[in-house]
Amino acid sequence: MYSQHTNILAALAEVVNGAEANQLMEKVITDTSLTQATIYFKYYVHQAVAKVGLGDRYLNLLDDWRDQLANGLTTWAEISDYNNSRSDCHAWGSSPNVELFRIVLGIDSDGPGFQKVSVRPHLARFHRQEGKSHIPTEKFL
Repeated sequence: MYSQHTNILAALAEVVNGAEANQLMEKVITDTSLTQATIYFKYYVHQAVAKVGLGDRYLNLLDDWRDQLANGLTTWAEISDYNNSRSDCHAWGSSPNVELFRIVLGIDSDGPGFQKVSVRPHLARFHRQEGKSHIPTEKFL
């Protein structure tokens, strides 16, 4: 059995780099014979996709969330098969709330405490996006 999980971690840990990492993640997100990541692990899928340069694909990877919204859920189920989920209020499913800023708008910390900020948007099919991220201007102890 092969899974998305190990391959994702290889990309995040930079065991593979460059074009090889890009090809690996392309396979990870398209090969349905791989054991698929659950909602909580999809955070790592999305981070790896962005890391290897496929961030424009992020919005296409949100089907689990779209399905849950279409079926009337207002908070996220524990697993993609929400009909068999033990709970439908898991915080780990809320990663798109932060990923829309970090991946789509590309606003992320590039240093401790947001002392430096990077802006690398992945606009995908959009020509323009707007958003705000509150970046602390004071240092916290």
